[in-house]
Amino acid sequence: MKEFMTIDGNKAIFEKFIEPEVKNIFFSKMVDRRVSGSMNDLIFQAKMHLIDGHKSPMDVSFLLNESLMSYLSYSRPKIEFQKLHIRDAVSLGNGQKENNVIYINVVRPPKTMF
Repeated sequence: MKEFMTIDGNKAIFEKFIEPEVKNIFFSKMVDRRVSGSMNDLIFQAKMHLIDGHKSPMDVSFLLNESLMSYLSYSRPKIEFQKLHIRDAVSLGNGQKENNVIYINVVRPPKTMF
């Protein structure tokens, strides 16, 4: 991820926000079915680029970041990611933020460990 974000011009964002939290990553429930639909679409596109287009995984990452997405009002993921860093999210209550991210204040340990 660091290599990709560095090449994509987001090294500072990775080093400031993601790298310090790398040990604190948890999985959570999907808050919006449209997001899972978008993820499925990106998976389909990735398969097509990898198999039919004979692209490398790194090339596919760049292609997916340039894909227009209806959930993002036909903007590109790369542009919207950079906007998240630039603007301050406005709270909508109950921990829900403008960008559809729920910030969790209390972390529950996983029930099962691998």
